Amino acid sequence: MRSSAEACFHRGEPGGGVWVVAMSREEDLNLVREALQGCHGEDALRIAGVGMRIVSTLLRKNRDYGNSASEVPVLAPGLSALEGIQTRMSDKVKRLSRLLAGNDAAVQESVTDNMGDLGGYSILWVALKEKIDGKEIFGVGSATQTGAEVSSSVAPGGEAAGFASGDG
Repeated sequence: MRSSAEACFHRGEPGGGVWVVAMSREEDLNLVREALQGCHGEDALRIAGVGMRIVSTLLRKNRDYGNSASEVPVLAPGLSALEGIQTRMSDKVKRLSRLLAGNDAAVQESVTDNMGDLGGYSILWVALKEKIDGKEIFGVGSATQTGAEVSSSVAPGGEAAGFASGDG
């Protein structure tokens, strides 16, 4: 008998690639649960809590926005969905650099708010990249790509491609 998490994620026979992913997710969920219960110390509790808040915010916004981050930007149809996320990330990095340089904000926002947004956009980018590639690309033991591979698969020759071509 499979656990509820295994049943939820299971899409193939035991030993198949999807079964391994399901077991990995089960292990990930257990680790997060343990961290949220304080089993791995105060820092792990804090990291898990922040991660949960970022993910729950993403899930709520994704529902409200209709999964727009996975689509070509309406006002920039020449960009891919990945480039749209990269553009949002670039805006946040620019904003952070101004806040960290001591420039007063005309709009009430903090470095912490912007860091959380950047973390959320990073999650959206990785989730979309995995969807496009059809495989998990992030995590312990997962396949990784060099910056050049990401750049060539995202935006050949495009301005936003430079974002992804950095050290990975």
